[in-house]
Amino acid sequence: MSIPTMPADSAPALVADALDEAGCVVVTGLFDESDRTAVSTELAPYMASVPVIETDDPTRFYPARTRRKSALVARSAAVGKLVLDGCSLGLCDYFLTPNSELGYQLHVSAALEVGPGARRQVLHREHDSFSFFSHPRPNMIVASMWAITDFRADNGGTLIVPGSHKWPAEREATEGEITAAEMPAGSVLYWLGGTLHGACAKSSND
Repeated sequence: MSIPTMPADSAPALVADALDEAGCVVVTGLFDESDRTAVSTELAPYMASVPVIETDDPTRFYPARTRRKSALVARSAAVGKLVLDGCSLGLCDYFLTPNSELGYQLHVSAALEVGPGARRQVLHREHDSFSFFSHPRPNMIVASMWAITDFRADNGGTLIVPGSHKWPAEREATEGEITAAEMPAGSVLYWLGGTLHGACAKSSND
């Protein structure tokens, strides 16, 4: 199964249907260059302050040679604007509202810069932290990855396993089922909390 890709002006119901079926979807052209520049500019000093661990420990969840910074809404007004994007809110309404009596909230926000030589991250599911729910777990998370720059298989673009949100918990993905989410800057990858994913290894120097 491949990752569905749809333009930003697609009917919301079609985007939701694609996400429901594949557990992931790429929406292209969702935010423009001015938004990307604002995010990059506002987060630059915070990202520069993050120390880079060069020696990798393969047993650790997070690979070395990668910068990560969280609490982005508190650090960037531009990120706060994107959090309230209509496509994102529409998907959250569709998938999360039926499972909540009080609505939903932002779980976490983080920026990642995958450095040259970073290894591939272990595949995981966002809803694994909610272990008090038995499988199959309800939709509790709609996650998104916003491409400030082009995402490619060689520069750390997100790996994802389409359809894995419908698998039993014990099933592991084969190499042929793992797909790199390649997408141009301005695109957004959405995935459900039960979908296997992880950062790709980076072999390029850009």
